[in-house]
Amino acid sequence: MDSTAEEVEMDTEQSVINLNKEKDQLKNENITETSTSSSVMASSSVIVPTILVSLHPLVIMNISEHWTRLRAQKNDPAANFTIIGAFIGKQSGRNIEIMNSFELKFDIVDSKILIDSDYYQLKEQQFKQVFLTWIFLADYVGLPIKLYESIIDLVNGVPTMLFVNIPYTLATEEAERIGLDHMARMTATTHNGKTTNSVVSDHLRVQYNAVKMLRDRIRLIIDFINDTRDKKIPMNHTIMRDIFNLCNRLPIVCSDGFNEDFYIQCNDVALLAYLGALTKCSNTIHQYVGKLINLMDRQGTARRTIRMG
Repeated sequence: MDSTAEEVEMDTEQSVINLNKEKDQLKNENITETSTSSSVMASSSVIVPTILVSLHPLVIMNISEHWTRLRAQKNDPAANFTIIGAFIGKQSGRNIEIMNSFELKFDIVDSKILIDSDYYQLKEQQFKQVFLTWIFLADYVGLPIKLYESIIDLVNGVPTMLFVNIPYTLATEEAERIGLDHMARMTATTHNGKTTNSVVSDHLRVQYNAVKMLRDRIRLIIDFINDTRDKKIPMNHTIMRDIFNLCNRLPIVCSDGFNEDFYIQCNDVALLAYLGALTKCSNTIHQYVGKLINLMDRQGTARRTIRMG
């Protein structure tokens, strides 16, 4: 009886060991298969994410605007380009809330991306002046938005950094809901198969039709004058007087008075730009002087402490 029980116990332990080995082998095969196609990507079905992420709509709008603006600046719509930015927000334990984002300056040298650290530190300081509890959370590289968690796991017995796709939920505040509602009203929407034009497109369409109508009427006047000059149609003195009066009512753009007013306006715009640059420089100098005064006060306090000691 004892020998039989020992044999059953040994068989059970061996089965458990074999089962664990099969699970580890299956895990490594899944990771290796994914890693082969994407080098550092791991399947979320094998490795369960351990963090909870909340994403605010403002972040999605910022990234979409960033990508759309650079895409519009490219002459070739099929050209490939890269966008890089930073996520900032709050973190409490394993709970992460992505509140906002900003663009990052970078250069590509020998196929490697080099981020401008000075620009990043400046932007981070600007945000921390208003939001003291916000920290840098991650960076983004474009659309669509997918979040990944970096982990260290064994792949074929070798420690490897892997990225696991993690789900996220949308978190909105009252101000963001108002902004989203405004954007929904300003953009085209589709409801029950019917597309409703946006307010912006309707406004631009009205302007386009007005400009097109003005162009057609000017072309009609020019054609009338040319045909009258070429004697294709008889002279109509009444219409010619109306055209002459209309031309006299137009602003004259080739006179000395126009040039003087134009240059005055250009100088005013340039002066405002210079004043803005001077204000920014003054603010920078003020911050530098404030930090220098704080540093000197700390050094003076430390010297007095040493003398008193």
